[in-house]
Amino acid sequence: MNPVDLNDPEFLHALVEASDAIMIAVDPDGRIIWTNRAFRTLMGYEPEEAIGQRDLVVQAGRRAPGC
Repeated sequence: MNPVDLNDPEFLHALVEASDAIMIAVDPDGRIIWTNRAFRTLMGYEPEEAIGQRDLVVQAGRRAPGC
């Protein structure tokens, strides 16, 4: 078995994209800058809808009023 390089950006990207756990990254101002596949699938937001949002309140399967 080949050892896994935990510092390999491609491996880490594949790992978080394959996860069933919702993951987002935010900037210092709290704006969403990245979402993984689970977020997009479970919450129903396309990246262009979520990226840049700070006060994005979401519930599974529904968008909050005003979003």
